Amino acid sequence: MASQIVLASAMPEVGGDPERADPEAMFVASLSQCHMLWFLDCARRARLRVASYEDDAVGELDGTRITRVELRPRVAFEAEVDAAQLAELHHAAHQRCFLAHSVNFPVEVIA
Repeated sequence: MASQIVLASAMPEVGGDPERADPEAMFVASLSQCHMLWFLDCARRARLRVASYEDDAVGELDGTRITRVELRPRVAFEAEVDAAQLAELHHAAHQRCFLAHSVNFPVEVIA
C-alpha cells in the first residue's frame, strides 16, 4: 500500500489550523466513509445505480470524548427509489459497517 501524507493539526476549536485535517474530523469521516462504501455495495447488489452520494456527518464532542456521530447522507439514483427501499439500504449498510460496531457511542443515520 502506498503511503500518503496528510497535513494535520489540532481541531480549530483548540487553536489548530482550520486548513488542515484534524483527528476528530477524520474519525467522523471514517465512519461516514465506511457507511458509504457498504451502502454502495448494497445498492449494487440490489442492481441500483447511484448517481451521487454526499454526507455531512457531524460528531458531538463533550470536551473529553466523542459521544455521538450523526451521518446525514444524501443519495441520488439513476432511477426512482422509494423511501422504504432507501431506508433498507441504509439499514443494511449500517449493519455491515465494522467501524460503527467498533465504537461505544451511537452512530445514527439521518437520511
